[in-house]
Amino acid sequence: MDELAEDIARGEGKYLETLADLMNVPSSEKEKFYTKLKNNFDNIFYSEDVTPNEVINRIASL
Repeated sequence: MDELAEDIARGEGKYLETLADLMNVPSSEKEKFYTKLKNNFDNIFYSEDVTPNEVINRIASL
């Protein structure tokens, strides 16, 4: 989770790319997806105690 959080904060990285692939984000939409997650970082990782399920649910809702 820490690595994914770092990638989302930067808007790039292998963990973020893997997430996009697992969520079947089309290649043409990946940059938009990365930017959306980066811009919503504080909503996704709203506390230090956020669980992986909460993170996935918040990402899916975006």
